[in-house]
Order: sequence, then C-alpha cells, then structure tokens
Amino acid sequence: MKKSTFCEAMFAKSTHSLTKLRMQRGCNGLGIYMCLLEALFDESTGMLPKEYDVIAFRFGLAEDEVRDVVENFGLFEFTDDGMFYCERLRAERKPKPKKETEKTTPQQPEPESVVAEVIENDSYEHAIMILRNDTEWQKHTSAIFNINDPTELMKYLDEYLCMREEEGLVTRDMTDLKNSFTMWLNSRLSLTY
Repeated sequence: MKKSTFCEAMFAKSTHSLTKLRMQRGCNGLGIYMCLLEALFDESTGMLPKEYDVIAFRFGLAEDEVRDVVENFGLFEFTDDGMFYCERLRAERKPKPKKETEKTTPQQPEPESVVAEVIENDSYEHAIMILRNDTEWQKHTSAIFNINDPTELMKYLDEYLCMREEEGLVTRDMTDLKNSFTMWLNSRLSLTY
C-alpha cells in the first residue's frame, strides 16, 4: 500500500526538532504539529499565511500555542511575504521521477487451434465454415461422444445451429460456440439413450 505524503512527514517523530517539541509541549505540541501538517497538505501551494488566529480557530487551538509551534522549534520555513511551510512535507510532495520502462508492443499469441479465434461481428458464417472444415475437432468430439462417423456429428451441429439461430443466439467467440454445442450435445445424447 502506498503511503500518502502526509503520512511520510508525520512519522518523523525522532527528529531533533520534534523531540524538543515533545519535551516542552508534550503530546499536545505533537498534536498541534500534526494539525499544521494537515493544513499545509490541504493547500495546493503547501504554504499558509502566518495568520495564527485563523489556524487556531480552524482546529480549536489557542493562538499562542500555534505561534509557538510554528516559530520556535525549527519545524517550518518562512518566506519574505509572511508565509510558512514545511520543507520535509514539500520535498515528499514533489512527484518522484518515473522510471523509464522499455516500451514493448504486446505480441499477439498465436492461437493453438481454431478454439482461440474470436469471431468478428459479420463472420458468424465464417466461424461455422471453420467448424465444418476442422476435421481434428470433429474426430475428437465424435470420439468423446462415441459417435462412429463425424458426418453424424455434423448433423447434430446443423440441428444445434438451427436451434440457436431461431432463438436469436449468435456467438462472437469460437470457444463459446464449441463449448455450448458440446454441452447441448451432451444433454441431447444423454436424453436419447
């Protein structure tokens, strides 16, 4: 899980400045620091004006406590125009340079058989022609169902295709066509025997 930028700055409790803050202000000081980090993180510039009364009101804190944490512990940097920011937070917020990966074009796998072919919208008839010419598939399917002659298998295929077309079912996938025919044939032959 990727940590957010705010969390990265938040876990810097062992730094000298934060140790000093905890010694003088305890967990309350650490809480004020976290509130300030949150406020800075929410700003697109990562900076806030030194309007301690507004910040104190936002988090329900005392103005003098906010001023003390911002100005006296070396946790924040200041600009000439009255803004403050956390350098550590800004550094973590900058986008990291992306590693350049080799751009390779994905290669299309060669279909092992006609099963892997995808039927285009207008090539349903072509898919049926492929099945009719696929003698290996016909022999294999005939052997599975103990059909002596592959031409008998093709009679079943014709019956199945008529049934599918009447129902308005036209597949786009050769695998789907073969699998659904096999399931239909299995139920058909188990009913006749």
